[in-house]
Amino acid sequence: MEVQSFLNEDTGKEKLRITHDLTANVMKTDKVMFEIAYEVSSLPTQTVGSLIQRDMVRCQMEINSNDNRFWVATLTDGYYTKDVVDALSGSPQEPQSELAENTSWATPFADNSEKEADRWCTAANSKTIWSEYQCTRLRCYLERDMNTGDSNYDLNFTVKSGTIDKMVIPIQGAQLWFNKTSFSTSAKAPNLAALEVTVYSGANMLNNVSMLFASAIGAYLLF
Repeated sequence: MEVQSFLNEDTGKEKLRITHDLTANVMKTDKVMFEIAYEVSSLPTQTVGSLIQRDMVRCQMEINSNDNRFWVATLTDGYYTKDVVDALSGSPQEPQSELAENTSWATPFADNSEKEADRWCTAANSKTIWSEYQCTRLRCYLERDMNTGDSNYDLNFTVKSGTIDKMVIPIQGAQLWFNKTSFSTSAKAPNLAALEVTVYSGANMLNNVSMLFASAIGAYLLF
């Protein structure tokens, strides 16, 4: 997972962009979904817990039915009112979803490039290679404002020149699903260690946490 910060110098708004980057053998019929649930380190727990416990975003991916070179991402903006896994029962919790018109996350661009290197799916097949799989690598791009203006159901980042904030992903806050029509909790592949992602102020700042994810959930991603 990569996290980038962008500054629009005309509007003064800063954007947070996340790229989920999965290396796996993916069939053309597969449906893949990424989820992260997170806290923001600059927000005291007591100011958040009365409404939401964790902010959450999902990216569900499936092949474009009109052109199988491309993939389509559907984003869900939501939140957990409890921990991702209930501390008392040990049972996975399901998040609440915001209405579509209140969604803060968006895909910054469509998967429609004529350049193979820019496509979300790295093709498993080529002129010299045949494979039953469609992709060997799949990426989802999503972004939102650092401060969405919604202090009730979004956790907003506080960043400015010379300061940083952190996205804190608790244990089992990073999830991956394959081919579940209901994306039931039994299909989740949790991260087994808490992760912290530094969020910077400024244009095109990058924080890559791929190695952290590899150590946390690598066993679930090797097919």
